[in-house]
Amino acid sequence: MKMQMMLYVIFLCSSSLSSSFLSAAQSSPMDGMEKCSQLNPDEHQFAFGLSKENRKLFCEKFTPVQRAAAMQLTSQPDPTGALLSPDDAVVRVAMANQLIPNPSSPSACPQK
Repeated sequence: MKMQMMLYVIFLCSSSLSSSFLSAAQSSPMDGMEKCSQLNPDEHQFAFGLSKENRKLFCEKFTPVQRAAAMQLTSQPDPTGALLSPDDAVVRVAMANQLIPNPSSPSACPQK
């Protein structure tokens, strides 16, 4: 009887743990993707690989031209021959369009 009870408890614990792991695994990759549902398939694929913050910028704040520019930056090597990551490309386009502050800009420094 004790063995059956232990097996039942183990079963209940393992099923609740596996369902919580499953729901966490299912929600994490799609986190923030609901805002990207209106994008074309290429933009949607690109957005899937971005961090949550950059995905929000890309899907909610960028114009179609800005999204295309970010995607194109990842396929063109910089002067050193390195390719930008998708996240770096989104940040670069966002800074160029003043959607986020540029840390190298004097206006980005706090005023005294």
